Amino acid sequence: MKILAPDVEQAVAASEDIFGRDLFGDGLLKVFDVSDDALVVALDEPWGSGKTVFARRLARRAREQKFKVVYFDAFKRDYDPDIFVSLAAEIIEETGTGPKEKRELKARAKDVAKIVGRVALKGAIRGITAGAIRASDFEEANEEIAEEVSKQIESELDKIIDSRLSNSKAEKKAFEAFRQKLSNLSLADDNQKPLIFIVDELDRCSPIYALSVIEIIKHLFSVKNVHFLLVCQLDQLSAAVRKVYGSDINASLYLEKFIHFRVSFPQFEKRENDRLLKKFALSALKDMPDDDESGQLKNGFAQFISLVWEREQYSLRRIERLCTLFGLCLAFTNKNTIRYPAMIHILCDLKLSAPVLFYKAKNGNLSYQDVKRRYGFSDEPDRRDNKLDWYALNWRYFLSSNEELKGFDVSGFERSSFDFNVEREDVVRFLANNIVERFAFPT
Repeated sequence: MKILAPDVEQAVAASEDIFGRDLFGDGLLKVFDVSDDALVVALDEPWGSGKTVFARRLARRAREQKFKVVYFDAFKRDYDPDIFVSLAAEIIEETGTGPKEKRELKARAKDVAKIVGRVALKGAIRGITAGAIRASDFEEANEEIAEEVSKQIESELDKIIDSRLSNSKAEKKAFEAFRQKLSNLSLADDNQKPLIFIVDELDRCSPIYALSVIEIIKHLFSVKNVHFLLVCQLDQLSAAVRKVYGSDINASLYLEKFIHFRVSFPQFEKRENDRLLKKFALSALKDMPDDDESGQLKNGFAQFISLVWEREQYSLRRIERLCTLFGLCLAFTNKNTIRYPAMIHILCDLKLSAPVLFYKAKNGNLSYQDVKRRYGFSDEPDRRDNKLDWYALNWRYFLSSNEELKGFDVSGFERSSFDFNVEREDVVRFLANNIVERFAFPT
C-alpha cells in the first residue's frame, strides 16, 4: 500500500501514457531526425506540468529508436563552475564509438576547455580592473601607493589583451576542430541518427549558470547532427536574462539568439481534458489506502479534481499533492468514521490552495459565502448544468444556521452528524482539525 503519489521513476516507467505525450515526443524526434540544421528547441511549460517525466520518457524512447541521447539535469550540476567540461563529458560518453574516437574527441575538448578556462580567468581579472580595485579605493592611503597598484593591474590587463590578440587564430582553430570532430562522431555508425542532448531543469538554476549553459551550447556545441532540447519555462529564463543583464534588456529577443523555436504539450478540448485529469487522479490514488467503500470515495475525489482544475488550472504536481493528502485522510479513517466526502474534498483543496480559508474552517469561522465565492456555487442549483451543485448543497447545509435553512430541503441529509456526536454546525471545524489538519506538507 502506498501513501504518496507515484514518484518520477514510476511515472517514467509506467506503461500507460495518460496525456498522449509520448506521441508528441515521437513527432519531436522526427523533427530532429530530418533536420539538416543543428536545432536548439525549448519545451516551454510551467513548473509542475510533468516536464521531467516527459523528458526522461523521451530519452528512453529516443534510445529505443536508435538515437544517441544525453539527459543532463542542469539543476543537479548548478554547483559546477566548468560548464563546458560537464557538457563535453556527457557528449563524449555518448558519441564515442570506441576508445580511439573517445580519445580524439577528448583531446579536442581539452584544447577548448583550456581556452574557456583562460577566458573565464581573464573575465575575473577584468572584473577586478573594472570595479573591485581602483585608485579611488585607496583614498585614505598614500596616493602614490594607490596609483602604483592601479598601474600594475592595468599592466596585467594589457598583457592579457596582447595574448588574446596573438592567440585568437589558434583559439578559433581549436573551436572548429572540436566542433568538426563532434559532428563527425555523432554519425559514426550506420544508423545515421543524430545526437539529442536533453537539458532538464534549466529554469531552476541560478541565472548566471542557466544563461552560461545556453550560451556555451550556442557557441561551442552548435554543430550538424547534434540537437538540443531545453526543458524549461521560458518566462523564468527571461527573468534570468533581466537579472544578469539588467531590467532594460529585451529578454525575449536575447533568447531568440539561442533558441530556434519553442514547443508545448498538446492541449485537449474540455470534455477530454476532464476525462484525462480524472484518470490521472485515479492512477495516483490507485495504490493508496482502501476507502472501505468499493472505491467510491476515490472515484468521487478524482471527479472533484477534474472540476476544480477547470477553475484553478492546477499543475499535475498540485493534483498529486491533493491526492496524497486525500489518501492520508483515507488511511486515518474508515467507513464508520465521520468523513463526509463533499466536505473533505474541499477541505483538502483549501488546505493546499487557500490556507486563509482553511484556517477559518479550523476555527469555526468559515462561512458558506466564503466557500460559495471561491468555488462559484450557484444560488439556484441546477444539477444538469453545474456539477458542483452537490458540493453547494452540502456546504450550505453544514455552514448555515437553523434560521437560514428554513425552507431548505434537508431530506437528502438523513445520515445526521448526530450519529457521530458532532453538532451539524461543528462538522466542518471537526473535519478540518481532526482529519485534514493532521497532515502538513513543507512549503
